[in-house]
Amino acid sequence: PLSPPPRTFCGGGFGCGAAGSAGAAPPNEDGVTVYNEDTVGPYQTVTVGAQDPNALYDWLTQNGYAIAAETVPTLEHYVALQSVFVAMSMAPGLDVQAMHPVSVRYPGFMATFPLKMVVVGAQVQLELALWIVADQRYEATNYGTVALNSDYLSWDWQTQRSNYADAFALTALENGNRAWIVEYAGSFSAALQDAASAASADIELARGSLLAPYLTRLRTVMLVDHVNEDMLLGPAQDPSDVSPLVFAPNDLNRPADVD
Repeated sequence: PLSPPPRTFCGGGFGCGAAGSAGAAPPNEDGVTVYNEDTVGPYQTVTVGAQDPNALYDWLTQNGYAIAAETVPTLEHYVALQSVFVAMSMAPGLDVQAMHPVSVRYPGFMATFPLKMVVVGAQVQLELALWIVADQRYEATNYGTVALNSDYLSWDWQTQRSNYADAFALTALENGNRAWIVEYAGSFSAALQDAASAASADIELARGSLLAPYLTRLRTVMLVDHVNEDMLLGPAQDPSDVSPLVFAPNDLNRPADVD
């Protein structure tokens, strides 16, 4: 969902975005307004909106989108916000082997991450990573934002591995499985020196838009039942950097000859 209602455009590569006002396009007979239809790479896209979530659900299912009936309350939430929806499907003759990552660009400041839409169809828990490029460190204002609890972290000298995944899960658990963990906060350029070429357009966009782009990486393992509202983002109360390197205070199988 995107808000306010935009007129979409899609350009080179596989990027697709939204801009401007949706205009005065009238709804069709089934109560759904189709703002835009396009083909982007291997995908067919359509941007639609409605004032009735049931009408929107009916339109999507009638047009071949597999959507569970339990999705209607989520549609109702975003319809009430006057959002529009970008629906995508594979172009005729293509299968999943042709799929590519999708980039959605939205001009201006968008400080809400639509978590309620993300959980549609999810089971038990979600693992999500969010990269925020701005002029300073950001955090979730309506969910917990915490640092990794390094007390849980250990280094096994025999296997030459840490238990970082376990420490991450325990940190999430002690915060009610409803918190985002800051894994990095600092210079955008320093963090992306080895970024994949597929992200080069986004990297150049950030560098061209901000004098000193700053990257915040948030990640979570969150129970689906705890995702009860969209994520609101705001400047972090603690503006300090967070290093991606974490010291493990606990040793396992430490050799006797290691100081």
